[in-house]
Amino acid sequence: MKKCTIIIHSSCKLLLTYLGQSLLPCCSAIYHAQTTHETLSLNESIHPDLIIVISTSPLLKSPQLIQGLRGKSTHRPLIFVITWQLSEQVVIGLLEMGIDQYMTFPISIERLRSKVTAINYMLSV
Repeated sequence: MKKCTIIIHSSCKLLLTYLGQSLLPCCSAIYHAQTTHETLSLNESIHPDLIIVISTSPLLKSPQLIQGLRGKSTHRPLIFVITWQLSEQVVIGLLEMGIDQYMTFPISIERLRSKVTAINYMLSV
């Protein structure tokens, strides 16, 4: 089964390390990015299957980020956002911007792993 490539975006190095180590068995490669520029650069160079953004700050400050992550090519990575509970209006706004999955803290690593496994299955079909 083909395994996916993931970019995890967070300004918190601890969260990057924790999620990266937790998802490593499910992935072929995990890349960490702490800035929007790093995330966009990695996206262009490696064409990931999944991008996990921890926190909504980068998305709310720069709504064009989603368009930048989607790119102009036919390769369109899935985008998951993990954050604290938000109002219904903000969540709807994020979904309308183009995110694929919204998850809240405390995060269930097993649930996230099962979602990554489902992505791996889709890639193999």
